[in-house]
Amino acid sequence: MKRKILSDIVNNFNEISGVELSIGDNDKRCVCVSKASGELCAALHTCPGAMKICYASDLEHYEEIYRTGEPVRYTCPFGVEELLIPIKTHGEIKGFMFAVLGTSKSKSELEGYISFAEGATDLSRSLLERKYATLPHYSNEKVAAIENILNHIADHIGSKELMPDEEYSVGMLIKNYIRDNISKKITLTDMAWHLHRSTVSMTEHFKAEFGMTIMEYVMQKRLKMAEEMLLTSDRLVKEIAVLSGFSDVEYFSRCFRLHYGKTPTEYRLSRGDKGKKSE
Repeated sequence: MKRKILSDIVNNFNEISGVELSIGDNDKRCVCVSKASGELCAALHTCPGAMKICYASDLEHYEEIYRTGEPVRYTCPFGVEELLIPIKTHGEIKGFMFAVLGTSKSKSELEGYISFAEGATDLSRSLLERKYATLPHYSNEKVAAIENILNHIADHIGSKELMPDEEYSVGMLIKNYIRDNISKKITLTDMAWHLHRSTVSMTEHFKAEFGMTIMEYVMQKRLKMAEEMLLTSDRLVKEIAVLSGFSDVEYFSRCFRLHYGKTPTEYRLSRGDKGKKSE
């Protein structure tokens, strides 16, 4: 129940503000996360070297919070402004809130970061320039307002003791991440970033716990979600494909037929045509 409340908080804040928000436990493991970060972070996360730089930066600021007990707003090595806030209950740190804010810097101020990213990754200058152009741009006043709101949210989470008491295995953390992001694009790279694990470590833990690969589980959950919508709604098949995380309706139909032996429309009709629309 606590994790569900936290998930609602981060997703609702993301819907209102567009800011990516996540909550982690005291071991820096992600408990819940909103919609994945923008195009720049997604591109950087495909490069192992950039991932290492980002991890090191985050760990440095976690340590700063442990020393001071205070929130810290900082610019990552790639120029993205981020906010890390401790969640305290009775004065003791129980977890962290992490927000990706975008940037308040001008185009000329970002040039040095683009050059750094070009040297730290195998991404081309032109690609990086396009990705940097997609960063949300906030004034210093708006960033301060967002920080103020998030501090109040963190205080509320701490005072209401909403941080989950149970310890999650790596496999369960992965399942939680998938549950929160099932309608979105899911990659092992983004998952590794949010859970502070390597893709190899995640894959091994999940296979050992559940006897299947992570992406096999993602496909299983998406097809089950699609089946339920086919039988309980009158949504178009193409709508169901998107809502269950498939970007292409033809690929969705092929996967569905492989699993259930019928196309989505055939399956809906064979189960009593509870929905009214078809492809």
